[in-house]
Amino acid sequence: RRYRALALLVHPDKCPEDVERAGLALEEVKKANTILQNEDKRRHVQQLIYRGSQMGQRDYNNGDKTTKSLEECQEVAVQKLFAEIEVKRRDVERRKRSQEERDRSNEDEELQKEKQSRDFDKGWRESTRVDSRVGSWRDFGKKQKK
Repeated sequence: RRYRALALLVHPDKCPEDVERAGLALEEVKKANTILQNEDKRRHVQQLIYRGSQMGQRDYNNGDKTTKSLEECQEVAVQKLFAEIEVKRRDVERRKRSQEERDRSNEDEELQKEKQSRDFDKGWRESTRVDSRVGSWRDFGKKQKK
């Protein structure tokens, strides 16, 4: 029910003044719905919310009276918890992308080195140096037999 209510609220057809933002919001709502349909992920999210509400209650009891009520303290704590998780997820994603880029650049360097080596060998064999060196060795061998 909540998914339908949120989807209707942020649907681009219902928000003609800002269709682009409404489309992004609808995508986020769909993403959240698919996540919550998975039992394990739903249980994980519920545990995070419970932990955040406990942290908010602890903050409220410790004298954090900057917010008006216990519910607001809990909401802020839950938001902070999810924000921290999102920051960690983005950091892991960024590190994974940079590792992939390093791997690609290493592969490119390796291919470049192999190509240079093949080109060098090809150039060396095509030159007259090989024939002259092998030829002089053959001449040396013929002189030994005589």
